[in-house]
Amino acid sequence: MWDKFFFTDEMANEATEKFEKLDGFLKHYSDTSFVGMHHWIFRFGDGRHSHGASIIAGPSTCTCVGHPFELAVVFFPFEKDEDNKYDLDYDTEITDDIVGCQTFEEIVELLDRIKNLD
Repeated sequence: MWDKFFFTDEMANEATEKFEKLDGFLKHYSDTSFVGMHHWIFRFGDGRHSHGASIIAGPSTCTCVGHPFELAVVFFPFEKDEDNKYDLDYDTEITDDIVGCQTFEEIVELLDRIKNLD
């Protein structure tokens, strides 16, 4: 299904259903500043200094046909609260940048690696 050039709302709904079943899922939202942009947040741990992931799909992302997701490792400097503010973390063993052109399965593998950072 994710082999189309454009990432559709139907594809986002399917991805959200799958992401919601994974450990650490926090939320999904559509970014109103870019039509068609979708964003999923994961957090592993409730305390200070927790890692997680920011996953996006849609226009202006580093993605390609069949590999619609881009992931960034994130760092939550505060205890878990309703804001869940985070910073991008470019200093991990996983990557020193974003990881683009990922399949859902590759994202799951990266999430497992991020979970083990804490």
